[in-house]
Amino acid sequence: LVDLKDTYERLFTPLTRMNLSEAAHVVAQGRKRFPESRDLILGEMVLQSLQATDMEQDEIVESIALLGQDSEISNLLNGWYHNVSELKVKNGDLTAAVAALDILIRTTPKISITTLWNSAVLFIRLGAYDTARKRLEEILALGSTETNVLYLLARMCTYQNDLTSAEIHVNKLLKIDPLNNDALALKEYLLQNTQPKQ
Repeated sequence: LVDLKDTYERLFTPLTRMNLSEAAHVVAQGRKRFPESRDLILGEMVLQSLQATDMEQDEIVESIALLGQDSEISNLLNGWYHNVSELKVKNGDLTAAVAALDILIRTTPKISITTLWNSAVLFIRLGAYDTARKRLEEILALGSTETNVLYLLARMCTYQNDLTSAEIHVNKLLKIDPLNNDALALKEYLLQNTQPKQ
């Protein structure tokens, strides 16, 4: 166990620098010493999926998805991809951060609201409002009634000049939290911009 802990500690440094090749090398060494370690097996697959080209990535993602049917493995995958995504954000590589979360979404049968939310926020930061809106709508489809999701979705609709949908989401939010200042301000903006000009 001490040696396995050492492997994880050695892995942290290249992951922090986002040197995926070096991280893959550390994982491969760890796998030689601990061939049965599920976490290292998954780590190896995660790193391969992040380095692969489209066609190769699809194959790797498919095999990860099969493993991800097991809830324990699904939790490990969640940890791996979230950690990589967070490190990519810290290093300023938002596109790669989104890619890691997208692979996670493709590989886990039960998508977490947190993963969808983080993905939506990253897409917003990249200016990909259509995709961000889609992610937020997926959160609502899972039954979420969180006000921050409804508010951000209303804002996305406003950015896309879909004021009717924006108003629908703001109204849903105000039914849950009638005193939400941000929603009230957005509602006022929408009323001013949807009224016929006289």
